[in-house]
Amino acid sequence: GGGDEETLDIKEFATLMSVFSIRATREQKLRYAFKIYDCDGDGKIGKEDLQQTLEVITSNKMEPEFMLLCVNQVFTEADSDQDGYIEFDDFAKVVMNTDIEGKLTFDF
Repeated sequence: GGGDEETLDIKEFATLMSVFSIRATREQKLRYAFKIYDCDGDGKIGKEDLQQTLEVITSNKMEPEFMLLCVNQVFTEADSDQDGYIEFDDFAKVVMNTDIEGKLTFDF
């Protein structure tokens, strides 16, 4: 039937859980996080991708002006070649400077 996209199958769930386990490598966590931000799946994060993700994360409670400020700030820091996209390497560099591992690790 239709609308199956919303369900997470057991394989995806297992993958998701393994990504957040302590045993997952930093690379695996980064790749997964990157996929979450890359909304249109084109292998790079555009400003629209980042905005969509922020809207979801903040449940649309962020002021549009503030959102734009955040998005532009991220791109200023992350978009090394200034092509308007954050590639995986850029993403990894920025995230390496923050404690994504602390944020993306659950002990189970």
